[in-house]
Amino acid sequence: RDSYYSNPTIKKLYQNAINLRKEESFLMKYEDYYVNGQIDLIFEFDDHAVLLDFKTDAIKREGFYDDQLRVYKRAIEDALHKEVKESLIYWYSAGELEKIN
Repeated sequence: RDSYYSNPTIKKLYQNAINLRKEESFLMKYEDYYVNGQIDLIFEFDDHAVLLDFKTDAIKREGFYDDQLRVYKRAIEDALHKEVKESLIYWYSAGELEKIN
C-alpha cells in the first residue's frame, strides 16, 4: 500500500486532478455486446482524464487487461466528453504502475 501512494506518477495525479471519481459503474454498447463495468479511479482534469485500474493478481499479466481498459476508456470519453490521455494499471503484488496503450 505504501508504494502506491509514494509512486511519483500517482502522487502527481492526486495533487493535480480537479475531480476524482471512484468505482464508477457504467453500462454501454460495445461492438455487438452490452458491457457492464466498474472503473476503479478516474482522475479528471479540465480538458482530459486519466484512468487507473487496480489489479490484485499474484503475478503481473501484461497485455491481459488491455481490451478491458480500452472499453473503460471509451466509456469515460462517452460519459465525460473528455479524452482519456492515459490508461494505467497498478499491480498490487508487484507494487508497479503500468501504462497501457
